[in-house]
Amino acid sequence: EKRIVLVNTFNTPELGFLDEYDIDACLYIGGPGEVGLDAVTDILVGETNPSGKLADTYAYHSFSSPAMANFGDFTYANADEIANATSQKYLMYNEGIYVGYRYYETRYEDTVLGRGDAASDAGVWASTGDWSYEEEVQFSFGYGLSYATFEQTLSSVDVDWRAQTATVNVTVTNTSGMAGKEVVQVYAQAPYIEGGVEKSAVQLCGFAKTGELAEGQSEEVEIVVDLAAAQQSIQKKAMSVDESMYYDMLSAFCKSLRGSDSDAALYWAERLIAAGCDPLSIARRTLVHSAEDVGMADPRALTVAAAALTALQNLGMPEGKIPLYEAIVYVCEASKSPSVIKALEAAERLVEERKDDEVPLAVRDTHYSGAPKTDYKYPHDFGGWVEQTYLPESLKDVRLYVPSNNGEEKHLVRAKDIKKNKG
Repeated sequence: EKRIVLVNTFNTPELGFLDEYDIDACLYIGGPGEVGLDAVTDILVGETNPSGKLADTYAYHSFSSPAMANFGDFTYANADEIANATSQKYLMYNEGIYVGYRYYETRYEDTVLGRGDAASDAGVWASTGDWSYEEEVQFSFGYGLSYATFEQTLSSVDVDWRAQTATVNVTVTNTSGMAGKEVVQVYAQAPYIEGGVEKSAVQLCGFAKTGELAEGQSEEVEIVVDLAAAQQSIQKKAMSVDESMYYDMLSAFCKSLRGSDSDAALYWAERLIAAGCDPLSIARRTLVHSAEDVGMADPRALTVAAAALTALQNLGMPEGKIPLYEAIVYVCEASKSPSVIKALEAAERLVEERKDDEVPLAVRDTHYSGAPKTDYKYPHDFGGWVEQTYLPESLKDVRLYVPSNNGEEKHLVRAKDIKKNKG
């Protein structure tokens, strides 16, 4: 008689109780549904040989992960100014080496090699003394048992620098008396560099599964690793930058964009990236300045900057830096106009002063119960424009947007001014 626990959940629960009771096996089944349960029974009776691996680390205590420190009851300091109660809370979340297997595997390596205070009692939840991988981690990432046993032998690793790929060939042999499938996992090792950018000790770069192998049968599995993606696991030495220096360089980058100096902007962008700054942050700043400083003088700048941000997100580094630098140059060299940001600031001031003025009758909604009848004029019935008051009566002569005389904006004449003059 066997006692088998089925973990029927999409989450990663604590399973320490398995060590406390007379449990023979544990099978993670996710959320199989009615049809999937048929496959579960096939596994339990031995008709199907399981071959899956865990996609997460199962710690004895969930709070042993530093990322858990970001979960809690966090309320904005100015929450009383936020009308929607559900928006008054926030969650701190950032993917990095302190999430999932990256943290546990990195701390284990640092503990073994005596780096920092990795072997101390800091962050200990399950260990009886100082931090211990065996006592903190119950089931590691990529772990999984099978009714069969296999032997894996690395056959070759061929790197094609032109194609930026590494082809890994592994020979898998079934060494048991039962047929089954096996999973091959390829990890990249990230070397430690004193003062370098924080990276996880290992990074999963690829995996593949064999076909069903009979007793004694072998199969060579080929896994092609994208070296550009794997570069995220290779640590590079970073420049030493303190907090004030970081903000000074970011300020210099932003002011270079505004000041139309593409040479300076490219230099500071590269300095920031070399110091470990997320390129996406630079792309977002470029996007902001395309609207704030270029604006209507060259509306295409916003499109170029937005496209560069999307390209960077899709390509990653280092290729994503090409469209990013193109956008930086475009924003720098484009004509500048602050008219949009001035209009924004003027609108904010006006609403702060006059937030209770009534909506003009002509442009009120007419669909709700008890809505008044309006004399709204549909512009398309008048050739695309008709004189009509859209602002509150007391503000009808207010001008928030005033075009500048720079770039394409100097040729822009406001639609209502043209119509009024023609009228």
